[in-house]
Amino acid sequence: EFFPGLPQQPTAMSDTESASIKVGMRMRPLVKHEKGQQPCMSISGQQIDIIHANLSAEDQEQYEGQGPFAFDMVMDSSDKSSPDFVDNNKCYELMGKPLVEQVWQGYNACLFCYGQTGTGKTATMMGYDDLGPGLLPRMLGDMCAKADEMRKQGCKVTLTVSMLEVYNDDINDLLVDRDKWSRVNVKTRVLPSGVIVQGASERQVSTADECIKIMDEGTERKTIAATKMNPQSSRGHTVFKLTVEKSGGADARKLKSE
Repeated sequence: EFFPGLPQQPTAMSDTESASIKVGMRMRPLVKHEKGQQPCMSISGQQIDIIHANLSAEDQEQYEGQGPFAFDMVMDSSDKSSPDFVDNNKCYELMGKPLVEQVWQGYNACLFCYGQTGTGKTATMMGYDDLGPGLLPRMLGDMCAKADEMRKQGCKVTLTVSMLEVYNDDINDLLVDRDKWSRVNVKTRVLPSGVIVQGASERQVSTADECIKIMDEGTERKTIAATKMNPQSSRGHTVFKLTVEKSGGADARKLKSE
């Protein structure tokens, strides 16, 4: 969804007062089969607009009068030579790190990445060797580092992860072998406080490496199929959850957040 009139300057979401929902858009570079095509989108500040002159006659008619669209954060990752280029590290500073800070303040936080096949979701969320780690590995790394720091201060800190796949009307436990899915009963319940999931496997972790290994294990079990854009396209929606529980320490404060 597009929300006109949002802030025109990117803001790190460190203030919990303004951290309800933030919407960011990241523009990836052209891929191999797109080389030579004219760009159809332009970025100005925290807005994107359609370059109608570069569209086909059919598309010009379809998108007539549409744009510009404003976001909380617009990240241009299309041109490395641009002074405004947003790499994976900058993307994390804008979209990931503030959520980690809020979790340690006792708030639940969720990062949701949306886009059609081939738009760069994996590059943003997981990263590649030539791009560096994505949002999720960086968030997990900072979460585990903070947990270690708090343990040294006398706190008891427990980190627990689960990994699910929402596929059609089913919820699959990605930490269980596929041939055992029929025996796993993962259910959702809608409560006044929100939706909860029951019956999913959980594993305790201490390091980011442990989290990544579990994530790789779950990824191997995901439902995939070939599309014109991606021969290994995930057909479901993956949910990776980390639960933090903290007690003790100098402040004796108890905390539980996800």
